[in-house]
Parts: sequence; C-alpha cells; structure tokens
Amino acid sequence: MTSRKDHTEKADAAAEAPAAAAERVDPRAGECHRLEQELRDAGTRLLDSSKGLREELARQAQLHPVATFGAAFAAGVLLARALRR
Repeated sequence: MTSRKDHTEKADAAAEAPAAAAERVDPRAGECHRLEQELRDAGTRLLDSSKGLREELARQAQLHPVATFGAAFAAGVLLARALRR
C-alpha cells in the first residue's frame, strides 16, 4: 500500500514535469517558473498578513465600538459624496 508521502511526492513530480519540459523548449521558461513561484510566495505572505490585520481590526472594534461606529459612519458619508459626483 502506498503512503500519503508517496502520493505527495508523485504529485509534486507531476506538477514539476511541465516546467522541466518547458525549460528544454525555451531557456527563459526557468526564469518564468522562478517568477511564478515568487509571485505565489508573495501572495501567500499577503494573505497571511491580511488575516492578521483582520484579527487586529476585529479586536479593536470590540475594544472601541463607538469609535468603530464613527469611523464606519464617516466612511459611508465620504463614499456617498464620492458616488454622487
């Protein structure tokens, strides 16, 4: 019986196969693959930091509900003015 690790390794190898084939066809493909990975990593970091920001915002809203209401009201007024023009 194959283990989960074996399946994961096979899936990773299958995912990398097109990139390796593309590199043989076009030498710039390696650079594109590297840039793609960098963008994926940056997206993951951005998602993680946005989760932290959301949690902090929720905590601040619980600590300061009146200020939160005031900020939401002011944002609504500004948005309404901007959309009216």
